Amino acid sequence: LCKEAVREVGAIPEPNAPDEIAGYLEEVFDASEQVNDEFVKLQPPEELRADHERAVELGEESQKTFDGVIERVRAASDPQAALREEFRKLVPELERAQKLNTRLGLEECNEIGPPSEQPAPS
Repeated sequence: LCKEAVREVGAIPEPNAPDEIAGYLEEVFDASEQVNDEFVKLQPPEELRADHERAVELGEESQKTFDGVIERVRAASDPQAALREEFRKLVPELERAQKLNTRLGLEECNEIGPPSEQPAPS
């Protein structure tokens, strides 16, 4: 389910300038949204259904959160500092999603997203 998205994210060129960070994030989060759309369609066994439903909810919440992150980074006078601050706020949400992915046997989904050390323009 997530392997293609991991490949897609890995192929997205990292930003070369601060004003490219928001566009980079849009591409990364679009790949994540595609996985969420497919994930919703899964029919897990009964014992995983509650975790699946919670993961679907988290995915929907995350998409709204990510849209806000992109807008705040785009509007910031220092996009790199804004990105660092936004990701500090996201850590608890990301950790919850990773735990659910692991319980659902979807560890590869934990690899989708910007690197943990956020991209700095090169």
